[in-house]
Amino acid sequence: MMNSSIPVKTQKNILIFGSTFPENTGPSLFYRSLLNSHFKEKFKVEFIEFTFNTSLNSFEKMRPKKFLLIVKFLYQEIRVLLKNRIDYVFIPVSTNLNAVLKELIFISIALIFSKKVILIQHGNNFQKIRDTAPSIYDHIIHPILKRAHSGVVLAKNLKDNFRDILSEGKIVSIYPGIPTFRKYIEPIQDKRNNFRILFLSNLIPQKGYFDLIRAIPDVLQIYPGTMFIFAGEWKDDKVQTKEIVLKFIEDHQLNEVIIFAGKVDLPAKVDLYSDADIYVFPTHFDSFGLVLLEAMQFGLPIITTNVGAIPEIIIDGVNGIIVEKGHPERIAEEIIKLLKDPMLRQEMKKTNLAAFEAKFTTEKFSDRMVDFFDSLS
Repeated sequence: MMNSSIPVKTQKNILIFGSTFPENTGPSLFYRSLLNSHFKEKFKVEFIEFTFNTSLNSFEKMRPKKFLLIVKFLYQEIRVLLKNRIDYVFIPVSTNLNAVLKELIFISIALIFSKKVILIQHGNNFQKIRDTAPSIYDHIIHPILKRAHSGVVLAKNLKDNFRDILSEGKIVSIYPGIPTFRKYIEPIQDKRNNFRILFLSNLIPQKGYFDLIRAIPDVLQIYPGTMFIFAGEWKDDKVQTKEIVLKFIEDHQLNEVIIFAGKVDLPAKVDLYSDADIYVFPTHFDSFGLVLLEAMQFGLPIITTNVGAIPEIIIDGVNGIIVEKGHPERIAEEIIKLLKDPMLRQEMKKTNLAAFEAKFTTEKFSDRMVDFFDSLS
């Protein structure tokens, strides 16, 4: 006979605000992975597509359409809170002022309904809001955010984003994961005589792509047949224009060794990773760098920089090499070092393949999210 005194464990109800657009950005991959995993089987999930932008260029711009979207999302939030027994509201906090002020509206509504709010920070350098708008931060942002139940960041190195708002015990780091799309093919590298170095990310100054381009002449002195592939969209900026980069390429006669592949779809991306010998990501500023996980799942040796969460992903000399940002000569030295040492490249390949499967698949990410929400009370 069943003991009626044993409490029945009820399923937790979670309202998630998240954006699945633009595609292939870090946040969109985060929510797509979560919503397509066993996380939705474990918990009852309500999801609000919290998308104000359809392109990277419009992230920080205020437009009339966004005010209509605020009204729409407010209606959706209040409707969900009235109709469902929501236990937790999981909502992103951005790193630019306009976006944070919008997000505070929805956080405040959740608090008015006495819901436990969990903040998620996808970016880095939240402190810049405090530094650039101290009065707004002290009198509006901080008083609201400090009422959150807890905060999630993507790595231990990113906990500083919330330390001014939440106590250490309320800040949790959860590594994201990405879908596995590696295909098993006969290595293309064995069929050609030249090496291929890959950069795959948006072509914006903060990603450090020009540092890699400036490293190319030194590499060619030792390995003249090496090809350099840059896959990603050119982005307009005020400091480092496409014309400046192309002039450098022309002046140093690099046109024959550089390929600009543009924005690539998934099949093309798979081919590029499969065909590369080394992945170089000399970023100047990043939070996590999901492209590193893509390179890891193909077993590529990685050269990158010591910013954001990257030192937690890439261990210098083990599964990649860390260089100081903004130093093309160091990038060249490390590319040459890896090209000279096939045994080191092979060891890094084995390490990256194992690390990806152990930590960074969608399934492992979902497990971590389930464990986190299971631990909440």
